[in-house]
Amino acid sequence: MTDLQVAQAILYMTQCLGFNLAGVKVFLEFLQEKKIKPKDYIKFMSRLAASASIDQNKQKENAIKAKKRGRKKKV
Repeated sequence: MTDLQVAQAILYMTQCLGFNLAGVKVFLEFLQEKKIKPKDYIKFMSRLAASASIDQNKQKENAIKAKKRGRKKKV
């Protein structure tokens, strides 16, 4: 398992799919249990997202929301 591939998967889950870190941990354990290779993580998650009707537009919305998290509103 390469750290870079895992980091990319974590970014994809948090920014595109809206996972929190607890969800990321559980899902990474699931992927390891299913013996899915790290290079296939994002491809596998994309297929799951599509089957759960999380389309590209929703993923873009989640990415925008993720970028705004923790930021204070400008006054």
